[in-house]
Amino acid sequence: MNYHDVLKANIGAELGRRGFTQSKAAAIGIPQSSFSARLNGSQEFKLNELVVLSAYLQVSLTVLLAGVDADTEGATA
Repeated sequence: MNYHDVLKANIGAELGRRGFTQSKAAAIGIPQSSFSARLNGSQEFKLNELVVLSAYLQVSLTVLLAGVDADTEGATA
């Protein structure tokens, strides 16, 4: 898995646990179409979006980033 896949899996798991739908994305300031594009991998999440998303989901940013490190395939510095 590359880091995008790990990040998307972590986000997807937290969204599912909390019943968060893409239609609720506007509540965190991300248009639904952009949120969908980020979840399907055609766009990358920005750090500030991850911070806002983690606060909205009431999880630490480290939960969303768990398993993403410099050794993860595809990671760049």
